[in-house]
Amino acid sequence: QNDILSQMSISYIQYDRCPLSYRHASNKRSGQHRVVQSFAGHTPVFRLQQNLVIYAPDIIGKKALVTHDIVEFNGKDNRLFRILGRTDYIINSGGIKTFPEEIERKLENRIPFPFFIGSIPDDILGEKITLFTESGKLSPQELADIHKAVRSITDPHRRPRTAMAIYPFLYTESGKIKRKETMQKALKSGSSYNL
Repeated sequence: QNDILSQMSISYIQYDRCPLSYRHASNKRSGQHRVVQSFAGHTPVFRLQQNLVIYAPDIIGKKALVTHDIVEFNGKDNRLFRILGRTDYIINSGGIKTFPEEIERKLENRIPFPFFIGSIPDDILGEKITLFTESGKLSPQELADIHKAVRSITDPHRRPRTAMAIYPFLYTESGKIKRKETMQKALKSGSSYNL
């Protein structure tokens, strides 16, 4: 039970160890997808609409596990899926929806200090994609390095336009960044830089 649930937090999930039979149906007009899979006598059901909903009564009980994850199925037989991001973190900038986690993955080896992607309010775009760094103020060299890293993102509509330096980030007891609270703190007392 814990082995299957712990795999849910990684980017790619593959159930090669269990024999699978599955059915995948999609409604192209509404964009809704439903995947029904069974493994080794258990019958979990994965349904993607807005959120990933997992029904696995033999593993997690009778209640459905409703996540805030949006997934993309890939592979020829849809036995793999990739977690794109969380519904509560989506940034809508000028009508283009962006998953911050995707940008973070592209930048993770290029920025040497803790950071995350979020947004700040913008009069024209609605939300402006912003890189939040855990630092007091950025030196000219750090700013140049961030600028170079951001330019490596090929889609210009998904590049952060602003960097905000705030120290320290706010964390949960388990060590995860409290994104919304940290963004609010940065708006009140952080240093802002155009990229």
